[in-house]
Amino acid sequence: MGTIKKTTIDQKIGFWVSLRGRITGQLLLISLVPLIILSVLFFTSLNQAVGDFGTTVNQVRETMANEMIGTKLQTLAEETMAPIDTYMLERFHDIQEWAVTPIIITVLEETAREAEALASSGLDIEQIEARFENNRELALDSPAKAFLEQRLARNPAFKEVFFTDRHGYNVAVSNPTSDFVQSDETWWQVAWEKGTYISEVVYEESAEVYAVDMAMRIDHPDTGQALGVMKASLDITAIQTQASDIASHTAGAEVALFNADGYRIADSHSNHSPELIMTEAGNLFKLNYGPAKTVFEQEEVESGYLFDQASLHQTEGADVVGYARSAGADFYSDVPGFDGFNWGIVYLQPNPIAFQGMEPIIELESALNNLQNSTTTSVLTVVVLAAVGSVIFALFMANGISAPIVKLNQIANKIAAGHLDTAIDIQRRDEIGNLTHSLSLMTHNLRERIEAEQAANDKAQQLARADREAKEYLEQTVDNYLTFVERVAEGDLTARLSLNGDSDALTILGRNLNSMVGRLGEMTAQIREATAHISSAAAEILSATTQQASGANEQSAAISQTSTTIDEVKTIVEQSFSKAQAVAEQAQRTADVSRVGQQAVTETVDSMGQIKEKVASIAENILALSEQTQQIGEITATVNEIASQSNLLALNASVEAARAGEHGKGFAVV
Repeated sequence: MGTIKKTTIDQKIGFWVSLRGRITGQLLLISLVPLIILSVLFFTSLNQAVGDFGTTVNQVRETMANEMIGTKLQTLAEETMAPIDTYMLERFHDIQEWAVTPIIITVLEETAREAEALASSGLDIEQIEARFENNRELALDSPAKAFLEQRLARNPAFKEVFFTDRHGYNVAVSNPTSDFVQSDETWWQVAWEKGTYISEVVYEESAEVYAVDMAMRIDHPDTGQALGVMKASLDITAIQTQASDIASHTAGAEVALFNADGYRIADSHSNHSPELIMTEAGNLFKLNYGPAKTVFEQEEVESGYLFDQASLHQTEGADVVGYARSAGADFYSDVPGFDGFNWGIVYLQPNPIAFQGMEPIIELESALNNLQNSTTTSVLTVVVLAAVGSVIFALFMANGISAPIVKLNQIANKIAAGHLDTAIDIQRRDEIGNLTHSLSLMTHNLRERIEAEQAANDKAQQLARADREAKEYLEQTVDNYLTFVERVAEGDLTARLSLNGDSDALTILGRNLNSMVGRLGEMTAQIREATAHISSAAAEILSATTQQASGANEQSAAISQTSTTIDEVKTIVEQSFSKAQAVAEQAQRTADVSRVGQQAVTETVDSMGQIKEKVASIAENILALSEQTQQIGEITATVNEIASQSNLLALNASVEAARAGEHGKGFAVV
């Protein structure tokens, strides 16, 4: 059996759009979604549990850090700062004690007269300095000088001690000073006016050390009279040593003491390196060290602690820092007009050392994190393996379901392409088997349907061939009829149609046309014969009239009238000929009608019923033409009758004219 030419349906379908992909996706959805949900729930629960435990550990750690580490370092900072304040206050008390010693008062009283004489001498400071250039004190080798040297020996922190009289002149000094007159110095002026003076840490050129200058006005114990000023330079090395000693008691601890401008006074880490003490390089503010700024930013808070602070020495790691400020005016109430040194101290310890006591908690937290990570890894591994297994299972199941369907699709494409003899060899006992059976049944029905259609097509071709032959016969017959009508319209009344003798409508029409043309020929012959008779009568009348014209001139008018009558007769003849011509034109119109009939037949060739109607219409037109031809015959009879009457009238007129004689000559014209 042949194939039917059709377009093959073979679209390329994406995997996820195909049946296999959709089944795979649905199976993966069914298998993976619960797994993912369980995994999410597990991870959520695990993270929440670990998070809650971590929060608890952090709270414990923070509590322990605050209560143990932070508070400890804060306390150490306070305990480091408090001895320094106490030490500084004690040293000031030493000066206070020395200033009221009887030896000092006695020497001042003894040198007062000399000092007054010097002050009233009119010499300026430069002149006085020049005068005492070699010995810059009034009481040389006095008991006061020995007293001061003894005090320095007992208190090595003081590098120098001296006192002046009320004019600022040196009375006794432990060490040589750079100037003799001190009244132009700020410290002397402040101490003389307010009673005390304590400086910031300054470099003492005479002692070549960084020191704190302490000055106190010397008042008479009994009278309270101001006698002079005592000054002592306190070396800060003692403070630095004390800071290092305190820091050494705590593992990994460091101590830094600094003033309100950020300059370091002590630094245990560098062993109080001169490059850092009271230098720009060691300025904590310029190093942007946060705890140093915190000390002075919180005026209402005198001490505290900070966690995770950057290293003071710009090394890796972080520190826990305890900080404190020096005491204020309340503590130094024994020092008139002094509000305290306004120093700050930081006591810092690296995080690993500071949190050593919390190692079990940190280890527990680390172990919990490791457990969380290992559990997460295990669960993820299980999930991945389950997902891979689900994918393989889904692909296997999808392939088992879709493979026969894909094969059926290929078979259906072949059938759609016209290969109805394609074998379907899928043997299954499920829905796909039912589909295979239905497809086989459909193919069988299609083959039967196509065979029936082919038989119907053969029959239709036979009918079409018969219709085509009938159409050709009709067109040939109409062409013959048109040619015949055109010949008749041109005046060939001898033309005849060749007929086959069949009894269809066209043959009957042809016979009628042949009969009509025959009658037209006969009528035309009769018209010609009548015309000849009329012409002969007119000639006879013209001859009689000519014979009578020679009788008299009076008959000229009658002759003229006779000529007129003859013209009228000629006119009647011409009218008869015109009517005959009209008959010919009517025949031409009949030919035109026949052409219209041909066009109508051509246009309606697909409908045999309409052809019959047009043929009937042509027959009716021909019958009408026959009727008109009969009318032409009647007209011809009328012309013949008129001619007979004209001959009779002419004869009567001639008889009457001859009878009348002379009087009848005028009537002869009639």
